[in-house]
Amino acid sequence: MLAEKEIRRTVGEVLKEGIRFLENRGLESSGIVGERLLEGVLHCKRHELYFENDRIVSREKIEAYLSCLDKRTRGIPCQYILEKAEFMDFVFHVTPSVLIPRPETEFLVEKILAETRQADFNAGDFEILDVGTGSGNIAVSLASYLPKVSVWAVDVSDGALAVARQNALKNAVELKIRFLKSDLFKELPPSKRFDMIVSNPPYLSGREMRELPPEVSREPSLALFGGEMGTEFIERFIRDARVFLKPGGVLFFEIGYTQGDPVSRFLRDSGWNQIGIFKDYCGRDRVVKAVKGQS
Repeated sequence: MLAEKEIRRTVGEVLKEGIRFLENRGLESSGIVGERLLEGVLHCKRHELYFENDRIVSREKIEAYLSCLDKRTRGIPCQYILEKAEFMDFVFHVTPSVLIPRPETEFLVEKILAETRQADFNAGDFEILDVGTGSGNIAVSLASYLPKVSVWAVDVSDGALAVARQNALKNAVELKIRFLKSDLFKELPPSKRFDMIVSNPPYLSGREMRELPPEVSREPSLALFGGEMGTEFIERFIRDARVFLKPGGVLFFEIGYTQGDPVSRFLRDSGWNQIGIFKDYCGRDRVVKAVKGQS
């Protein structure tokens, strides 16, 4: 083992042995994982692992790296091990209390930003509600990219809200986001109305939950399980969102790639207008847009 050797170890040697450690335990993408964990331990960029591969690594750092490698072989995601994840060019603190931000949700944020660029709003007049904020990745990104917009962020989990507040502070938007503990819309002021409501709601079905890879099963089921069919939570979200949107307000949310048709039907039956389904970069249904009528 790396830490058992008293001789001086370089970055290159530590990385090589770390990758071998993962390979011997049958871990997929051992090279990428070994690099990522060593980057995190050394607080450096990937290219530095190779440009400075002769740099000596302290025993303390080697032991920390070994601990990370061991955790990964036990099915703990790299993001939880390093307590950080990248999203929309920002770095977010993550813990097992929150869902790990994913590229699919970046696609959702991109669509929201495209919509707001077409909106006519003045400073302080355009308000967005992020439902089920989790790590705050959507709320923080929107507050950062849209300086004239104010954001509310709700979550039912105290642990998630603590992480989200930390991320707002970390990314210098804590004064632009109002956090509130709420199961969906329950704790919002009854008279409150938003210009836009956004969400990455739980949308996995019972079957999908039972077939989750070990790494994903480490994430909070509250943020994943959308009901036995996968759309029950989304339907509840759609019904309740109407009350808290202004006339002409816009709803944006993420869905599972098989849910485009049933969700579109439910929106039409519920009286929503201008319903659109956006395909992600893999060509799969991923983001839904709908507009509340003027009445």
